[in-house]
Amino acid sequence: MHTLHYVIVKYRYRLQDRNAHLIVPMRAGGQLTAHPRAPEMSIPLATVTSARNTVRLQPGLRFIVSSITKTNIILTSEASGASSFRVASQAFRDDDDLPTILTSEPAGLGIVTSGLVRIGMTAEVINSQNGLGDKLMALRIGLITPTVNDSAIVFENIPDGNITLRQDGKPDKVLGKVVRSASGTGRIDGTEGIGAGSLAGISRKSLIVSSSPDTAPPPSRFAERRGGIEITTILDAQPSSLVIKAELNQSVLAGFGFAGKSHIADVQRENGDWERFPSVVGHRADTFVRPHPKGQVIAIRIRPSTGTSIAQSIQAVALQCEKASLAEAKQRKLPIISGMHTLRISPTDPGRVASLKIRIADLLFVMNVKPFFKTWDTTSLPDGLHSVIVELLDDSGALITTTRQEVYVKNRNLATELSSCQW
Repeated sequence: MHTLHYVIVKYRYRLQDRNAHLIVPMRAGGQLTAHPRAPEMSIPLATVTSARNTVRLQPGLRFIVSSITKTNIILTSEASGASSFRVASQAFRDDDDLPTILTSEPAGLGIVTSGLVRIGMTAEVINSQNGLGDKLMALRIGLITPTVNDSAIVFENIPDGNITLRQDGKPDKVLGKVVRSASGTGRIDGTEGIGAGSLAGISRKSLIVSSSPDTAPPPSRFAERRGGIEITTILDAQPSSLVIKAELNQSVLAGFGFAGKSHIADVQRENGDWERFPSVVGHRADTFVRPHPKGQVIAIRIRPSTGTSIAQSIQAVALQCEKASLAEAKQRKLPIISGMHTLRISPTDPGRVASLKIRIADLLFVMNVKPFFKTWDTTSLPDGLHSVIVELLDDSGALITTTRQEVYVKNRNLATELSSCQW
């Protein structure tokens, strides 16, 4: 008779650094989480549905956030010639060989547009070890609370106009020149429904500003919701582009840290002060030059927004993620469990079964005493969907069969926890 022992393994990764951060696992099934300054707290934001073409990287390797769009974040290694990573919330081309971590909605969109990740942020490769001995590699992206001041970048909307960095208490700094002005707005992917003036895309080559209002979905799914302009260094850009001669990178714009709704664009007319960016959907070639009591748009300004804090952004995304995952569990009629829960296993051929193993995430239970049941503390696992894998073994320890059942763990009052977080 083989002697088997109960084995319960629990692991929680703790960071020494107490700064707020995101952790993005580079494996399917991992959970993208936000961590406040209390390192023992983990706030789920998304599930990693695919980790394509990822490679094993040396712990400590650092990346810089170099590009942000509505659905993608590109991280470029500080080391010359090293690969880049993409964190995405939508599918990408099959021939894209860029190492990619694809997260499930709704959180990917929220992370980008809420201004949690900013141009110039660093992401460090970390190693964490789960209880079953498999190494899990992840990216740790630091979150920095932006200092809101009077800094702004002004693009004169005239050929040969100046691009000026204006900083509180410092003299103006000319960053470059405008090659071609923008006369209107166009249909640009990624601008739909995020609010007029919000940044829909940021990279070293371009800034995309949305003119689409932040409203409920249109009455028809075929209705156009895109609209905006591109501020770009590409000379042969679309007519709805403001073409400039300047590099939009972190070395030139040190400390500005463009990001989604943490920055906003507005416009200045010939005979007026700064005003809200025009709200226009679809293509309109004369958005900035059509007749207006205050004249044509002569400048576009991008400045920090005081609208959304890191805490508010994470709270909104986390609650949205929880609501979506719980709704999915109810739709699939999965067991929703909490507290102390008893697992009861009744094999169809009990005479053959000498022992069994139960795996739930990083937990492992081994049993050889009938009837097979185990009471376990569900609070040892994060809330959300978990697979319960049961392996039935015979007297020799050989595997008879394996079954899988999904359950939804619900213990936390996430809204209460989030309200007490310090970011």
